Amino acid sequence: VREAAARRTAEEARVAAEDRAAAAARVSEQRAAEARAAEAAGARDREAVARAEAAAATARTEADASAREAARARSSLEATKRAAAEAAAEEEKKAEQLRMHAAVAFTPLGQLVTGRAKFAFEGNGAYGTLELYNAAQPDATPPALRQLAQHYRDLFCNSGRGDLAVPQGDGTVVVPQARNKYAGELSRIVLVKNELLENAFTTGLLLNERARTVGAAGGMHNPPNPDEFELEKEAVRSVLKSKMKYGELLGFEKASVIPTFHGCSHE
Repeated sequence: VREAAARRTAEEARVAAEDRAAAAARVSEQRAAEARAAEAAGARDREAVARAEAAAATARTEADASAREAARARSSLEATKRAAAEAAAEEEKKAEQLRMHAAVAFTPLGQLVTGRAKFAFEGNGAYGTLELYNAAQPDATPPALRQLAQHYRDLFCNSGRGDLAVPQGDGTVVVPQARNKYAGELSRIVLVKNELLENAFTTGLLLNERARTVGAAGGMHNPPNPDEFELEKEAVRSVLKSKMKYGELLGFEKASVIPTFHGCSHE
């Protein structure tokens, strides 16, 4: 009886031990499964983090590229605007030069320069004269020449001695000019055609043009002027520049022409 009870007790202990072992194995397997699940979840999280970081890096790269492209576009737009502004300024400058040229070309003196071949000079081919005005016969001037004759008369009569310079608000200087005190003594206006003098005059202009356009710094005879002169010097420069209108009609850019009077004494 005691042996049977001992065997039952041993069997029960064995069964209990096997049950405990099975339970422990189940718990261990469960914990291992949980560990594997956690590890898998961690791996997924790390992969998601890596993907997010990669996406963020890609986004930053694309943003930098977009910023550079936008900067290039702005730079190109600014360059285009500057080029357009410069082109517009250049066109306006050319248009202004054309307007000035046209304004000068249609003055009586401009027409004299450009259309002198149309005048009927008396004399041989190399030398001739043409009377525009004669105080003794003021109505004898041909109708086609009256505008030019009147222009010369006005120019002579209004070219008296200059007064003191008067500075203007825009930086220019105006020199009041009195009426010529010899205006009433003008007796004749005669155009003289002299091919030798004309050739010498043109040669002088060519030399002046070349001296002011060839060589270092635009030519040694074309020095830069200061921004501001003393009042009287500025007056002289302003008056001279206002008279320099006819070089362009002869095909010059730097050399210019100032019409002046030449003739016998008023006495």
